[in-house]
Amino acid sequence: MNELKIMIVEDEPIVALDIERTLVALGYNVIDNVTNYEDTLSSIDKEVPDIIFMDISLCDSKNGIQLAKKIKQTKDISIIYLTAFSDDDTMEQAIATNPVSYILKPFKREELKSSILLAVYKIKNANYTFTDEKYTHMGHHYYYDRINSNLFYKDQPIQLSKNENKLLHLLVKANG
Repeated sequence: MNELKIMIVEDEPIVALDIERTLVALGYNVIDNVTNYEDTLSSIDKEVPDIIFMDISLCDSKNGIQLAKKIKQTKDISIIYLTAFSDDDTMEQAIATNPVSYILKPFKREELKSSILLAVYKIKNANYTFTDEKYTHMGHHYYYDRINSNLFYKDQPIQLSKNENKLLHLLVKANG
């Protein structure tokens, strides 16, 4: 069984079940299936997925693009949009969130599989070396070493002035 953790954000129960069934048949681990903005953020606080299959239109909630932007402020989770929207404006907004893929409904099993494989490739080649608990992920590949008060972009240190370092340390300490 694959160790990859996948979350589905889809407000149509039949579609969500179809996606989950397809992913499980492909050997993937679906850790949660949620329907809206708030439940997604709550679920991510409990267990962080590696990949999120995200619908763009979510009933009674902010949309999937807004949700992806919110997630990417603090987490570096691969997003795969799975939606019925193919208009230029929606696609441009979605592309601005740097998704792994954009799949139109109705989807094909092969599309899900190829998108997951692409996401896995990107995850493995992201060069993240900061998995230790002393590092705080700040979003967009930035990490802060709380012990030594150092900022990194991917694995490259960033030189900060004394005052910049103090400010960053205070912000990280305040969790915001």
